[in-house]
Amino acid sequence: MLTRAAAIKHSGVSLIVLLALSDAGHPAYEAKHAEAIASLGCPVFAFTPDPFPSMMAVPLQYDVTRDGDRFLMIGPLEGAVSEPATVVLNWEALLKK
Repeated sequence: MLTRAAAIKHSGVSLIVLLALSDAGHPAYEAKHAEAIASLGCPVFAFTPDPFPSMMAVPLQYDVTRDGDRFLMIGPLEGAVSEPATVVLNWEALLKK
């Protein structure tokens, strides 16, 4: 399994692994297998089914804590209002004024 996962990853495919949870929300997977695939640089995580569609609908933006215990994921904040960004072109010329 690990050899195949490595081949998929090295071919340029974004391999995302969703781990199994029991009906009670407890891990139902082999931790050593998850760690081995994560060591290839693949995101490996588990969550309840509710956020799955919204997580897969946008490009996955994530990072892993240094200890490897948690994933930090960027997602929409409920009720948040996006502020427009201001882009300043030729800003060096403004410094000379």
